[in-house]
Amino acid sequence: MVRLDDAVPARLKTHGTTFEVLVDPDGALALKRGDSVNLEDILAVEDVFENASRGDRSPEEDLQKAFGTTDPLSIAPVIIKKGEISLTADQRKRFLENKRRQVIEVIANIYDILRIDIFLH
Repeated sequence: MVRLDDAVPARLKTHGTTFEVLVDPDGALALKRGDSVNLEDILAVEDVFENASRGDRSPEEDLQKAFGTTDPLSIAPVIIKKGEISLTADQRKRFLENKRRQVIEVIANIYDILRIDIFLH
């Protein structure tokens, strides 16, 4: 399990209610991408909340209505995969840097293609 201090909320709004689980941000993103992840390693607590920051647990009736079960280990992957994951500042910075590198790579490839094309003519 991840420490509470390192966890971020994964949030899904469905059936008129908000459901949240506290997760390791990197592990949750890996699960969302489809990577094989041990769910117990990325959850901070095995519980589903209406508001995790206040510690308000979701009523069992709402869980049953929305997910067909009250088992947090069955519900958490649905929330993570279909919902939104709050990213840390460090993660946002890494994503931005990766996108910047991808753009530079595309521009460099286009430049190389154009330069070769001009050279051949």
